[in-house]
Amino acid sequence: MNAELFRKVADAIEKEPDNYRQSAFGLCYLGDVKARIEPCKTACCVAGWAAHIEEPGKGFNFNTDLIDFAQERLELTEEESDELFEGHWPIEWFEATGLDPRREGHQPWRATPSAEEAAVILRRMADEGRVILAPVKEDA
Repeated sequence: MNAELFRKVADAIEKEPDNYRQSAFGLCYLGDVKARIEPCKTACCVAGWAAHIEEPGKGFNFNTDLIDFAQERLELTEEESDELFEGHWPIEWFEATGLDPRREGHQPWRATPSAEEAAVILRRMADEGRVILAPVKEDA
């Protein structure tokens, strides 16, 4: 895992929360984003931010090139990238960082992270050096 890039992505998401959309890969067109994130003119998910940080302005095919590029740069396995680049993240990731994602419309086992939640989760992953987080254990 490339912990340094995970932290850069978390910083970017936190700095520009309106330019983060985990659940709208390639579909979220925002007027002020087009000058910031070319050429797709979309708000970025984690994969998009990783690619943008590493190769600003480079064009990617959404279905393969971007995912492969981000997976390689973040140093993820295919299983890890499948989970991390998904629009809805496992509830355990939220719980492991002390966040409560349970809100109206969520699935019982997955939730779409807000920019703030994504930044917290990504930093925790970078600190632990792994994508799949273990649940936080209560002190006995």
